[in-house]
Amino acid sequence: MHAPAPGDLPQARCVPTICVALKNIIDEATHSIDFAMYGMHRQPQLLSALLGAQRRGVRVRGIVDRQLNGKYYYRDTPMWKRALHNVRDDYQTDQRQDKRFKTKPRWQRPPFKFNGNLMHNKFFVVDRRWVWTGSANVSPTGVGGYNTNIVALIDAPPLAQQYTNEFEQMYIADRYHGEKRQLPNPPVWTDHGTIKVYFSPQTRPAQSAVIPILRNAQEGIDIMMFFLTHKKIARVLAHKQRAKVPVRVILDAVGAANSYSQHHYLRQQGVKVKVENWGGKMHAKSAIIDGDTLIVGSMNWSRSGSDYNDENTLVIHRAPTLARQARHFFNRLWKSIPQGSEDISAEAFASGTACSDNIDNDFDRQIDDDDEDCAAPIFE
Repeated sequence: MHAPAPGDLPQARCVPTICVALKNIIDEATHSIDFAMYGMHRQPQLLSALLGAQRRGVRVRGIVDRQLNGKYYYRDTPMWKRALHNVRDDYQTDQRQDKRFKTKPRWQRPPFKFNGNLMHNKFFVVDRRWVWTGSANVSPTGVGGYNTNIVALIDAPPLAQQYTNEFEQMYIADRYHGEKRQLPNPPVWTDHGTIKVYFSPQTRPAQSAVIPILRNAQEGIDIMMFFLTHKKIARVLAHKQRAKVPVRVILDAVGAANSYSQHHYLRQQGVKVKVENWGGKMHAKSAIIDGDTLIVGSMNWSRSGSDYNDENTLVIHRAPTLARQARHFFNRLWKSIPQGSEDISAEAFASGTACSDNIDNDFDRQIDDDDEDCAAPIFE
């Protein structure tokens, strides 16, 4: 778990624990490294570690997301692909999907410009033993430590095999998104709890995992989320709140600004919702249920995350120690956000270091002083 301290800025150095843990297993790899990452940007120590692994004979394979227009979200991704050689993407699948859409009648086509579904995973499998997965991208705001993220590092060969099977559907068979097959992924028992992985979109994790777990909650639900736009999830949360099961949500400011965000509805139903006011993003995609169950992964709680993108969601049951650690982390973040404060722009003076971090936090193509929300106030 990582949350930025006051004054933190995006960095290219591998200092946060979530990054150091990843670099350590790469440095210690002896046989194989497979990774599925949305993209990569300005993390030279991790790239150097992967190149070092290749030089000592470790097989390194990777997959990344590529948009239908041929571009990558993180601009260093093509450089990583050239350096590591064995890195592929979902471009061909997106082209096939686009062709299928174009052959349908107009009324059956998506009501938006299709630019490809996302290969949105963030996981590494090392030596078919270690699984590093969660919400952090390989970027200055992700593993660089500017955003709030949660990552799991798990030593469990059966779980690693499940991730490898999913990886090879994409890497070897060139099947992504809706073209993948649903593979059998039985629960894995570990010393820290029982782990079940759900891969989007085949298992539709919102319907098959998240909603049933929330419905069965008896003591409390704490959620940290970037985007929460899934209406069925929101209705279940509202129902639990009315049933006197306390629900708390910390949402990202960008997520709150999305027109489909469910946080206004949740507040109307009595759910306690706070929107972060720090510079980096609330990028964790996680929940703690009843002090016993932990949900972590790459999936936003949205229809796209559950039903269209390539994602992975871990549900860890019978894990009171992990849940207690996550609850402590949640409480610290909850207390840092003033009660009753208004939702603010992701790029504004009231949002921590957002006006001095050289990042377009609210995705309006205006950065820092050029953004009107960061303009110096005029006093008369």
